[in-house]
Amino acid sequence: MRNRPKNATGFLHPQKKFLNFLVFGVSVLIAAAAALAFHFSYVFFGLSFFHILLAVLVVALAYIVFKRPWIGYIFLISSLPFRSFSIVSVGEASVRISEAIFVLVALAWLLSLLLNKNKIQRSEIDLPLIIFFLWILLSFFWSSNITAAFVQSSRILFGMMFYFLSLQFIVTEHRLRLVTNVWIIVGFIIALIAVFEFLIFGFPNLIQTSATEASLFTRSVRSSVFLSPTLLSSYLNLCIFLLIGRLLGTKKKINMVFLIGVFLILFFALIFSFSRGGWVGFIIGSAYILYKMRALKRFVVFGLIILLIFIIIGGGIIERVVTERLASFASPTEDRAFQERLMLWRATKKMILEQPFLGVGIGNSPDMYEKLYHYYPSIFRYTHNLYLNITAELGLIGLALFVWLCISVAKAVSNFLKRIESREHKIVLYPFIAGYVAYLVHGLLHFHLAERHIWAFLGIGMAVIQMYSSEKNKG
Repeated sequence: MRNRPKNATGFLHPQKKFLNFLVFGVSVLIAAAAALAFHFSYVFFGLSFFHILLAVLVVALAYIVFKRPWIGYIFLISSLPFRSFSIVSVGEASVRISEAIFVLVALAWLLSLLLNKNKIQRSEIDLPLIIFFLWILLSFFWSSNITAAFVQSSRILFGMMFYFLSLQFIVTEHRLRLVTNVWIIVGFIIALIAVFEFLIFGFPNLIQTSATEASLFTRSVRSSVFLSPTLLSSYLNLCIFLLIGRLLGTKKKINMVFLIGVFLILFFALIFSFSRGGWVGFIIGSAYILYKMRALKRFVVFGLIILLIFIIIGGGIIERVVTERLASFASPTEDRAFQERLMLWRATKKMILEQPFLGVGIGNSPDMYEKLYHYYPSIFRYTHNLYLNITAELGLIGLALFVWLCISVAKAVSNFLKRIESREHKIVLYPFIAGYVAYLVHGLLHFHLAERHIWAFLGIGMAVIQMYSSEKNKG
């Protein structure tokens, strides 16, 4: 009997075309079924049908995941946008679909690690990452609300585990292509629903909204799908950059036309989120890719023409909304959302000055707004700024550790680009660099430290560096 080859982590490669199609098909079906089940079961059946469907899917996946942990990781990536989907709830606690799949994949990986004595994959940012999280745990000692500290640190740890699993499983180009394809497919499904949501609900509401009221941007206008509008824009940004990377490596015209169509859907969904931070992050990230790959300029011109046509068809309403959102950067005091943020940032500044080095403890800033400053608007449960939030909760020491982590990522990327001569390998990394840049820019207006898709994206990018660096060393 011929032995089938195993990869670096001891799992069998899914080499047959049938298995490849199976993984793609199931991942698409899971994303589509979960999305449709949520909408239709909520309207017609309540949430019971949705719960039953997800429970059956998780049970059916259990065998597959333990048999092939790598395929389980694909399912895990597919569940990233559906973080709010619960299988069962007990009181305020609930078990979500992504958490259930995560437990299955983590247990399957640990079992394989013990049985096959696999090597744990590491990266150049492991040390700053571990020290940063240790500082988060250390902040428990001066946190006034231990429960809030535990909840927030658990969310961050959960996100970091997505980074760790991405690093363990993505060890071949085949797996990298499969993961990026699944990410793009799921993002495309989310984008379709977002565009549908805006055209059916948001656009009619926008027509009936006056110019003054339009600046408020209620949820009935903005597309949010299964995430908040800001998280939707963050997720779509990463999908778009991955798609651009795939577009750069495509030579067939038919594939190129298809990918451009997918790009337009993702782009319009990003516009309809009306997230200013997401827009600016996309612009800065895209500028980096255009600087590195000037051949993309013709696609940008094509996209702008399509956007202009769409704005004209919209009767100028979408143009008015987009203009108002962007104009708020020039006159923030005239925008309600910016006024809320400015008040919140002033309160955060006071909090930082009172505890400059240690901070108030992870997850404790919302309580401090209410206790110290009697300022706690219901729509803002955290500081809408990544860097201010880290400084307020973890102090200047925590901010320094986070900056060290970011510098370590930048250094790893820079060293990789210097070491690797292959232009194709560099092109693979460009979308991830753009995604990191977009995240850091978006962080000026939002707080995404615990979001799983951010950590998973970081893990995939670092896996690319490790994978190609190992190939060069072997060569």
